[in-house]
Amino acid sequence: MRGNHRTWLLRAEAALCVLVTSLGFSQSPPAGPRETLKQYVADLQKNPQDDALREKIIKLALNIDPKPMVPHEVDEFLGKATYILKSAHAKADFAEAATAFEKAILLAPWVGELYFNLGVADEGCEYFETAIHDFELYLIAAPDAQDSREVRQRIGALKYRNENRSKWLKQTDGVLDLLRGKWYVKYCSVGSTNPFSNSPTFASGCSEAERKDDKNWDLHIDDHGKPDTGIIVNLHHTVQLWVVGCNVTGALEELPDQEKGRLESVGPQPAFLRLIRWQKSASEAIYSEMSDDGRVLTVGCDRPLAGYNPNTRYHYRRLYRP
Repeated sequence: MRGNHRTWLLRAEAALCVLVTSLGFSQSPPAGPRETLKQYVADLQKNPQDDALREKIIKLALNIDPKPMVPHEVDEFLGKATYILKSAHAKADFAEAATAFEKAILLAPWVGELYFNLGVADEGCEYFETAIHDFELYLIAAPDAQDSREVRQRIGALKYRNENRSKWLKQTDGVLDLLRGKWYVKYCSVGSTNPFSNSPTFASGCSEAERKDDKNWDLHIDDHGKPDTGIIVNLHHTVQLWVVGCNVTGALEELPDQEKGRLESVGPQPAFLRLIRWQKSASEAIYSEMSDDGRVLTVGCDRPLAGYNPNTRYHYRRLYRP
């Protein structure tokens, strides 16, 4: 009897376990909204481009009472970004502020104020589409914001600016496309600018007077015995000039209204190539001149736009169509 009694108990215990399991009592209790928010934020930090998850976080946080605590690190990033934004004058300043705001947002992606400030920074960078998205997220995160009407008007203005910007960039690319094809390159060679180099291409240069004498210009022959060089038209509305000893970037900057109107009316013409701004870096533009027919380009690879000495020998390159 004892054996049968024990067998019956074991079977009863097993049945009870099955019943408990089927009812879900063996599983962990469902996570609360704060634990879910924490997990969502961790997931977003791994994939910041997941906008669907970002909106899910914002909407979840709106329904949590009291509101989620904002990490202390957010205040540091916010202070840094706000200071940079208030004193910003150039696009690089706005970009630096935007980076700091983005870091703060990754820590507390439900805070509407951060999206608004990021929108201001991105607008300063002229990233109009991104700024529109920032302000839209602000309106989601702060549905009762007193400035919601002004923000929606700002979004409307940004959409208009973005449409005009897209049209302008398309016209710009049409101008830059005129640079496609083969170019030959000459370098001005009179006196040494680098006593440690044996290569005349890198070592020699010309003063202002010397570069105006055609006899001082030598044709560059590459390693394959060919006298051609390359101009690469990039996808980001710029061109890359690949010339021995002189790799610079060019972009057609915002034109005066008169020139812009002319470009819109007549379309891309070689004459507009003279308006390309060539630079070694974002903050270091160099001297350049383009013939009106767009067939001869001269760049002073190390000659600044202002403050140069006409008696100093710079590395000039002259590109021309064969």
